[in-house]
Amino acid sequence: MSSSACFSQCGGIAPSWESVPRLYSETLVGSSFEKFRNRKFQKKANLRQDQLERAQKSYQLLAQKSFEEQRIMLETLYSNAAGCRAYGPEELDFFVIGRNASLANIHTQCNFGVLSDEAGRAGAVFAPKKWSVLKNDVMLIGAIHAGKDCMIIQEDMQKFAISDFVNEKTGMPTIFAREVAILKAAGYIPVCTPAGTALICQNPQRAGAFTFEDAYEAGAVEKVDSLARFLNNSTLLEKMSTTFP
Repeated sequence: MSSSACFSQCGGIAPSWESVPRLYSETLVGSSFEKFRNRKFQKKANLRQDQLERAQKSYQLLAQKSFEEQRIMLETLYSNAAGCRAYGPEELDFFVIGRNASLANIHTQCNFGVLSDEAGRAGAVFAPKKWSVLKNDVMLIGAIHAGKDCMIIQEDMQKFAISDFVNEKTGMPTIFAREVAILKAAGYIPVCTPAGTALICQNPQRAGAFTFEDAYEAGAVEKVDSLARFLNNSTLLEKMSTTFP
């Protein structure tokens, strides 16, 4: 069953995959266009326009080929994240995100179940055998389109700090920062629950129309201080259909 047919059973719309090879070409090819170009033309500094165009075309063809090879796997992941019964015995009404150390905890994965790109792996913790930015965004979009709420796994109940969103070694924004930025762009709002901070889908119509272009743009995080303020300004949860463990 295709992701389009499967997700229509869940009451949502399937994503448009056409933009994926262009937006996520570096993930699909495995190198930036600059590195690919340098290899193709033996690191010549000054290339003619026709050479640049040939390199760009070759690069995009490789990205398209890689995407077609992975498409079934990506559609399976999308359907798992949306909670379609065709790929899992139960439909979960939430998913979880957090820092890598928290999600890798074996107790967390046992409690919430593992979500991956394998058929039947429709848990709440995204833990594929081989991770990529593209897979992470596909997971988010599947959950967003289904209007699922999101629980943030925290090692403590302290307020979020800028350090929660920055890689200590590189100084770059973390995947957690990217995830929060994407959910914020999809219209999610932070709330306080007895189990910690959650992000709930406030506008299902906006979430259902969220695209790969929207996710890619929102995920290009440069400043993380606004994300810390966003989560720390969470409101007290009063009513919500989702029940977190």
